[in-house]
Amino acid sequence: MKIKFQDLRVLDENLRSDLMNDLKESFEDGKYIAGDAVKNIENIFSEFFSSPEAVFTSSGTSALIICLQSLGVSSGDEVIIPAMSWISTAHIVRELGATPVFCDITDRLLIDLDILEALITDKTKVIIPVHFGGLSCDMNRLIDISHKYSLSIIEDCSQAFGNKYNGRRLGTFGEFGCFSLNPMKIFGALGEAGLIISQSRHETIRSKIYCGVDSEKKILSAGINHRGDNLQARFLKTIFKYKDMKEKKVKELWKLYNDNLSDKVQLIGEGEDFIPYCVNILIENRDYIEKILNDNEIETKKIHLPLMSDISIYSSCVKSDENAQKIKSKLLTLPLHQYLNSDDVLKICHIINREII
Repeated sequence: MKIKFQDLRVLDENLRSDLMNDLKESFEDGKYIAGDAVKNIENIFSEFFSSPEAVFTSSGTSALIICLQSLGVSSGDEVIIPAMSWISTAHIVRELGATPVFCDITDRLLIDLDILEALITDKTKVIIPVHFGGLSCDMNRLIDISHKYSLSIIEDCSQAFGNKYNGRRLGTFGEFGCFSLNPMKIFGALGEAGLIISQSRHETIRSKIYCGVDSEKKILSAGINHRGDNLQARFLKTIFKYKDMKEKKVKELWKLYNDNLSDKVQLIGEGEDFIPYCVNILIENRDYIEKILNDNEIETKKIHLPLMSDISIYSSCVKSDENAQKIKSKLLTLPLHQYLNSDDVLKICHIINREII
């Protein structure tokens, strides 16, 4: 494709040089798994989120499953999640023997709080709101619901690093905030990585990072390895210095989409402070528009389809997904990355506007 959906190359010469130095340092000190780099990046995250606990993990999926385990989720429990997200949001619930319950989504692709309460049962233990595309769920209302029914909240912030709700960073509202930091994210490493944020310190979290072993090397429980590695921590510390530059570029591109797409196209997003993970649109003749864009060498995606609630292994699960079923035929995700230029965006907008019903 001539216009890529994403471009994960490292083209900035200064960033590339700094990352090469990180690699050289790792070659020289031989610390690839645990080391000071992990502690350093956790301190950076703790300060960034104004949170006492920041735990570096091997992936966003690891972050989610560790937090569910720490809340005691197991067989017989139910966890409410939105009908649309990346499949790991459902898989981690099933992996623990619990049952995902699928809640419908709004046209903003966020969990529908008008539907959610009807799905709560005496088996419900946790709610996982997904800040889809970087957009924030209504956390004040969700917290009120969770208090009403004595439920825990784990925020899935995999697509929302740096975004805020009422001036406060996402990931700091629930018991835990979980982040994926893989290269596809606006802020990500050069491989798999993840993060847990908590407003209180949790030794149970630390012990679940590495095979049930706590910070004093005592084996507290059975477990597997979820550690984030020292090399990716080094890379992230360096990439963090360039984060604002990348965010500024994607914000400018998202605004260009917003200013130039027809009013007949529903662009999912917010105002100036919004850091877009991707450019999601809802459009009536989606398949036709997608074909025209692809024919013009413009790469597109439909994230995250199929719906989790449509996957066969979850066919017996409780679901309320009427609006999600409507949305899945309209959703199209357009190119967005730091190497995209304004002419590319204007071309995409022109083609869509020309072909829209």
